[in-house]
Parts: sequence; structure tokens; C-alpha cells
Amino acid sequence: MLAPNDAMITRVITTPHDGDVATCRPNVCCHGPVNKFKVCVEIIAGSYIGNSCLPYTLSLHCIDECLAEPNKEMSVLGKAQHFSKNDGWKPNGCKGTYVKWVCFPIEVPPKLPGCHVFHYIVTLCDKRGTIASFRHSAPFILAAHENADC
Repeated sequence: MLAPNDAMITRVITTPHDGDVATCRPNVCCHGPVNKFKVCVEIIAGSYIGNSCLPYTLSLHCIDECLAEPNKEMSVLGKAQHFSKNDGWKPNGCKGTYVKWVCFPIEVPPKLPGCHVFHYIVTLCDKRGTIASFRHSAPFILAAHENADC
């Protein structure tokens, strides 16, 4: 059970740029590889925090598993957010919690080697460090592309 003054990342998925279904090949569509995909994150917050307007930072760290190093070009770091309706937080039924679903478009670099395996580590932290959460995405593979669109 989530405490009223806490928040937690509950899901991180990779999807095609024009879809919402999790896939382990997010930049491949019916016409072949494309230069973009999305990383979608679900977060829940307790009854006190969920509509408090308190600021927090959301970061998406992309890790290239084949090179065992971060990929800075496909990372999204330090996105300032707030626990508020204006920032996408919605009541989560009768549970007394709040939920947010947010997707980030990711551009695949043109010179990225094909068939590399990646994953994301998503972090949520407030300024004081009292609210902190992280979650890994499932591993996924990116195909080399030629800046094509679906």
C-alpha cells in the first residue's frame, strides 16, 4: 500500500511512436525501421502528494546493454514536473491515490549500430530526496534506420 506522502513509478514501456502497446522492437513498423519511438511511464502518488503541486524531477536514462554504457542521445534528463492536475495527475478511482501516464518521444540517432539491446532506468526524485523511486524498462532492441517514417 502506498503511503499518502509517497510516489512510485509503476511501469516503464517502450512503444512505437504512433502506438501505446509495449514492444521489444519499438522503432520497427510494418514498413521497416524508423527513426523514433516512445518511452511511456506510469506513476502513482499517495492521496497527500498527488495533488499537492510539489515539484519533482523525472529522468529517463538510456543504457546500451551491448556497450555497457549510457546513451546520452536517447536519454531524457531532469524533466521538471509537479504533482498537479495541470501536469497530468488524475484521481485513481476510489483508492485515494493519483496516477499519471506520460510518454516521451525518443529520436534514434542515425549512426546507431543496428541490433543493439537497450533498456531505460527511470528515476523520480523531489528536491529533498524524501520522495524517490526508480524502475527499469524491459530490454528492447533497436534496428538501424534510414530516417524513414511508417
